[in-house]
Amino acid sequence: MTGKLFLSHAQANKPEAQALRRALEDSGVAVWEDVLELRAGDGLNDLEREVKSARGLLLLWTAAANESEWVEREAGWARQAREENPEYRILAVLRGGGRVSAKRLLGEDLVFIPVDGAVEDAVPEILRTLGEIAASGRVAEAPAPAPLLEELVISFSDGRIDETGGCHRAAARFRLHHNPAKGAGSRSAGHDFESPLGPIEIEEIRWYLERYPGWPFGTFRDRARALESKLPDLEVLEDGTFPALRDALTKAEKAGRPFHVVPTVTNTIAS
Repeated sequence: MTGKLFLSHAQANKPEAQALRRALEDSGVAVWEDVLELRAGDGLNDLEREVKSARGLLLLWTAAANESEWVEREAGWARQAREENPEYRILAVLRGGGRVSAKRLLGEDLVFIPVDGAVEDAVPEILRTLGEIAASGRVAEAPAPAPLLEELVISFSDGRIDETGGCHRAAARFRLHHNPAKGAGSRSAGHDFESPLGPIEIEEIRWYLERYPGWPFGTFRDRARALESKLPDLEVLEDGTFPALRDALTKAEKAGRPFHVVPTVTNTIAS
């Protein structure tokens, strides 16, 4: 079976995952890795499609992976792909044990490759499992280095429900930290953020999208027009609200560099 091998791993294990990807590509195996393949705007459907269309899933199994919701989600898609295609392979490179938890996540029909030393030591066994070697019979040339990556860390803290003026809306402290791909120039900007949508606005928008199209006449048309006139005031990221975010994205796009958006929440919303 041809195609790329989908490499699943926890964010904390990114350096090892990239080392494993390079070693596999040196041996002639094409690998799908999010840092190189995902584009801004891609969603869960795009990621699910990549997992299921791959030749198989290669899981870098660590303690961090065991706690990763992304790894769990990708593993679920891989199990679905294997049910639909018996040739779909699932391999787990074990770092520090964890066979039982990996089987619980991926099922019994998978190949374990334990590695105590460098993660690249798993490559020969991966090649044997896949039943292939480089077409030339020798080590391929080293692949091009991974592109420089801009990082935008978006964090929310001091989460709360703001009931000022009789409203009931989620609010928090919003901070954006821009780490450029190279050189100096790291920037950080903070803003107080309050959701423009409360329970009333959410219910009105739900009515407008789900029920109004079925009977767009009479008083319902007046109600819809009233809501439409308010929509511009409900924009969350209108021009000027978060200029640091807009500026960082524009610079990364002009430079032709990919960027990685990292959302974080440092506490939960309390009523």
